[in-house]
Amino acid sequence: MKHQICSKCKSDKPISDFHRDSRRESGAARYCKSCKQDYDKHGPNKKLRDKYVVYYLPAHNYIGMTYNLHRRIRAHKTVDKRNTAGYKIVIATRSKRIAHLVETFLHIIGFKGFRY
Repeated sequence: MKHQICSKCKSDKPISDFHRDSRRESGAARYCKSCKQDYDKHGPNKKLRDKYVVYYLPAHNYIGMTYNLHRRIRAHKTVDKRNTAGYKIVIATRSKRIAHLVETFLHIIGFKGFRY
């Protein structure tokens, strides 16, 4: 059975633990499936893992809240066709309640965003 070392976690794993990638000589991706899943969920910023993030898009005066900032910003770019350049993180917290209160307060004082 073939093995490969994951570029992220540096552990030697069987080739079945990697996604296929025909562009690479080994035929397998650089990251193992669990590292790839973690990267897709949280992006490159380790400090934001397992935290709720309230963010600001200055071009649209938009405030939003998410558990997965990397995916949400990508969705703003592709699906919503919003300009995400210069987005700012207002708060990152483990408490969903605190993040929701901050987001709601900012909506009340005039920032745009998702309304229930």
